[in-house]
Amino acid sequence: MTKPIATCRTFEGLCSRRAQGAGGLSGRLLFAPSTALLAEMYRLTQGRLPLIGVGGIASAEDAYTKIRAGASLVQLYTAFVFAGPALVGQIKSGLASLLARDGFASIAEAVGTAPIGQSFNRTETAIPRQTIA
Repeated sequence: MTKPIATCRTFEGLCSRRAQGAGGLSGRLLFAPSTALLAEMYRLTQGRLPLIGVGGIASAEDAYTKIRAGASLVQLYTAFVFAGPALVGQIKSGLASLLARDGFASIAEAVGTAPIGQSFNRTETAIPRQTIA
């Protein structure tokens, strides 16, 4: 089965002061809008499809937010390029701590548990445990 990726596209309205020509954005700027879209896709599919969360994941907290928004898997790209393979281990150990902190026994238990209407700005640190209806 193919898993949808939500999303790896640049969104209208996003721009960078550093833009010098054609091309898309990646990394931190995509985190909030791509996570909101992921949560909407999870809601629309009622959690029946495994979704891949992408866009601005640079830490365990970022990956955890994508998982809570509905991602069964996460994809690293820009941060992996800059931080290297060690980032994977850091995210894995950080995820284990976050899951334990919030009482989840596995990643599968945490998928899609962000509250409906959750804002996905990076300034928020904790998402209250509540299952999407």
